[in-house]
Amino acid sequence: MDLVIHSATKYLGGHNDLLAGVTLGAHKLLEDLNKLQRMIGATPGPLSCFLLERGLKTFPLRMEHHNRAGLQVARALEKHPKVEKVWYPGLKSHPDYAIARNRCAGSAASSRFW
Repeated sequence: MDLVIHSATKYLGGHNDLLAGVTLGAHKLLEDLNKLQRMIGATPGPLSCFLLERGLKTFPLRMEHHNRAGLQVARALEKHPKVEKVWYPGLKSHPDYAIARNRCAGSAASSRFW
């Protein structure tokens, strides 16, 4: 397995007052990364951890809003006469709509939004 790196600054932090990242992957690779991180001092301090934890508390609500707003924009664009095609899996016109509705729990395509 490779490493996956996520930015925690925007979506996970949510308040534009944090600079952080998250790395996921195989334990062996993460052990090596952790050693390097500690050697160069690239570990988050207590305030950064607090800010990230605070942002995670509102994450589900913020993502629900993003999903609803994205679906509204996609629907409006789909009806606009100057827009030829909208590729958004939350729209019934998308070829993978059924897959998105079943697999994307919490997304605009899931049954929670209907």
